[in-house]
Amino acid sequence: MFLQQEIGDFSSNGDKGIDRHFTFKGYKQLTSWHPHGDRKNKASITFGLRQYANLLKEVEDARSKFKLNEYTTTVIEPTSWVDLFMSKPLLFIGSSIDKAEWDIWLALVNRWRNYGRDDNKKHEKPVFVLTRHNCHTHLPPDKFVRLEAPSYDESWQRLMNVF
Repeated sequence: MFLQQEIGDFSSNGDKGIDRHFTFKGYKQLTSWHPHGDRKNKASITFGLRQYANLLKEVEDARSKFKLNEYTTTVIEPTSWVDLFMSKPLLFIGSSIDKAEWDIWLALVNRWRNYGRDDNKKHEKPVFVLTRHNCHTHLPPDKFVRLEAPSYDESWQRLMNVF
């Protein structure tokens, strides 16, 4: 597997819910969150309207928890991808970011609301999307930074050079 050779070993924490992720350990440790599942673990994949609707409640619960801890001075480790959505730079890889992905859009809208006031905008972190030239044109350009490459292979190679 190309990614495993480049980064090192990886492990999974589970297959259900908003805390689903893989951790890659090698030169640097990276955590890759899979909100809708991973093709290598069929039980993890989110299918159908009911499962997507259930994710909305999980996203809102995680956002509420984040807001409670927003002004604490204690370092709080992220327990779900929603925690990271609220406060860290984001990089979308291999996602269409389709409007049907309600949970992702709900988390993004909540993030943008957090930084909506002028005095908060200076704290807003960027949202990147790895894309080919003509893809992801439906995304609002003031909210997403498109990282373009002529092909997906070239995109992945550039990404590996960063990590």
